[in-house]
Amino acid sequence: VDSAGYVGRFTSLQLTSQGFPVISYRDHTNNGLRVAVCSDASCATKTLRTVDNSVGDVGYWTSLQLNSQGFPVISYHDRTNNDLKLAVCSDATCATKTLR
Repeated sequence: VDSAGYVGRFTSLQLTSQGFPVISYRDHTNNGLRVAVCSDASCATKTLRTVDNSVGDVGYWTSLQLNSQGFPVISYHDRTNNDLKLAVCSDATCATKTLR
């Protein structure tokens, strides 16, 4: 699904109402949080997006759910500050999001 660098640790997966995977995971190369939104069941077509690449070391122990609109909501650990963080996506591919 994604092979750009050292990626794919601390994954969480949910299926859309069409049965297509949405996966949150850590980007270890860039110390960030990423999401893969698949456009088909085998994820041959997908959108890969960096959700949080803030200064520091984030993206550990992700947990993903889709809200009632099918938009990703991801909780994860900020290892630099030892904080729990939340990314609330405003669209299905997380092009717009709020980080808390």
